Amino acid sequence: MRILVIEDDPTVGQYVKRGLEEHRWAVDLTADGEEGERRASSEAYDLVVLDMRLPGKSGIEVLHSLRAKGFERPVLVLTAQDAVDAKVTALRAGERIELTPKEYTVLEYLARHAGRVMSRTLITEYAWGYHFDPGTNIVDVVINRLRKKIDQGKEARLIHTIRGVGYVLRP
Repeated sequence: MRILVIEDDPTVGQYVKRGLEEHRWAVDLTADGEEGERRASSEAYDLVVLDMRLPGKSGIEVLHSLRAKGFERPVLVLTAQDAVDAKVTALRAGERIELTPKEYTVLEYLARHAGRVMSRTLITEYAWGYHFDPGTNIVDVVINRLRKKIDQGKEARLIHTIRGVGYVLRP
């Protein structure tokens, strides 16, 4: 795996670089936003570790610019900012998705248990507060609507069906 770390603090940058290299990954380090964007765009990295506060060009500007150019590889964001708005700006790709309260509740439940398969029974009990009726397809309907709003037109699907078991959210 080849990783680019874009971090202007030399101590933090070297710490992250050494930690990744201990896993035998090839790691390049740059301390400038503009240089980091150029390298991420022109070289074949599997992952970018990106600080938000950088000289030259901020991390959020680098991220938006890379995504606008079609850069689809994973980006791990490092930030000391704890403001929710800053986190949302970094994660939401500029798209607003309108959800009903039940869609939001089901998506939140799957997100809280990302990577774990959640049964229809568990989802029903959480979202509707009652025990599962095997004759109802309410969970399937809500999952279907979520897929249309979230996954449609995207190459990578977020919500997966595990046949006979339930649903799982994984990138």
